Amino acid sequence: MSLNLFTPENEYQPGTHTAYPAGQSVATPVRINRMSSLHYSHVQEIQRERLRQADSYRLHRLALRARRAVASQIVR
Repeated sequence: MSLNLFTPENEYQPGTHTAYPAGQSVATPVRINRMSSLHYSHVQEIQRERLRQADSYRLHRLALRARRAVASQIVR
């Protein structure tokens, strides 16, 4: 999640009372929490591991359901 702040344009000087067109101030987005490439790759690796674990869990549950289905067919 990134946090965006809005700051005035470069030509704006605090303390001066210049008006922008139509009385509106112009603002540009500034990203303040730049993620380093090392941190970004770590986040990607964590996400891949979570997806791998979720897939493993899903396959485990599927195999368990299949075993139960076979067992119920044998018992009948």
